[in-house]
Amino acid sequence: MDAARFQLRRVLIAVAIGLVALTLTFYGWVQYRQSQYGDHESAVLTRYHNDYLLCLKLGNGNLSCARHVLAACVKDPFWGDEKPFASADALPPNPVDRCQAKATSS
Repeated sequence: MDAARFQLRRVLIAVAIGLVALTLTFYGWVQYRQSQYGDHESAVLTRYHNDYLLCLKLGNGNLSCARHVLAACVKDPFWGDEKPFASADALPPNPVDRCQAKATSS
């Protein structure tokens, strides 16, 4: 009777450790995927911000540069990708707001 109880205890401990390891692995993977998305978004916005600064440096008007870069940023295919692990009722990222805030600011 004691041997069976000891084996059952070992199995339950192993299952608990396995579940904790699986949960931590999944959490790490979710964080990694969200980090990849954030890095990609940052790279897209930085690219358009650099285009905006170059446009200004070439002597074009501020409003003209902002319109041109904003239009290109909003049409970028990146914004069509879904954010990883977003809830089903979550709104997709609004490219107009993101591009105005980051890409066309001096």
